[in-house]
Amino acid sequence: MEIRNITKIVRNMILYKNSVDKELTNLNENEFEMLRYITKRDFRSFSEVTNYLNVDKGLVTRMSKKLVSLGYITIESDSYDMRKKLMKATDKALEIKNEVYDHEMEFYNACVQVLSDLEREEFLKLLDKVYLESKRLRKTGFMELKHE
Repeated sequence: MEIRNITKIVRNMILYKNSVDKELTNLNENEFEMLRYITKRDFRSFSEVTNYLNVDKGLVTRMSKKLVSLGYITIESDSYDMRKKLMKATDKALEIKNEVYDHEMEFYNACVQVLSDLEREEFLKLLDKVYLESKRLRKTGFMELKHE
């Protein structure tokens, strides 16, 4: 098995998700990832979102305007620093996130049904191990992967 098959599986899931969610969100992958990130906590600053997505602040500003216009987020002033703006997910955003999550799970469950129970259990253990390493790499800014 080629390790890049991970990318291919994710790409197929995105194609499936886009086909069933096209009318649901009207968001591209970056916009949806931004929304997903905002829903994980009560408030997110523009700099937090910019750093998480690794994009420029202007793009985050444009995406936030779209998310506001669609009713997925609100933007409020920070109670500690009125100059700082914070994004908050609406109930509509949480509903959409859950619906999209259900479609992702539907796809992944369909994929792993070719495995026996034992294979599925082992696969999920290994997948969790790889995921935790990818998360560690992201938290360190991918420094171990950067080529000089």
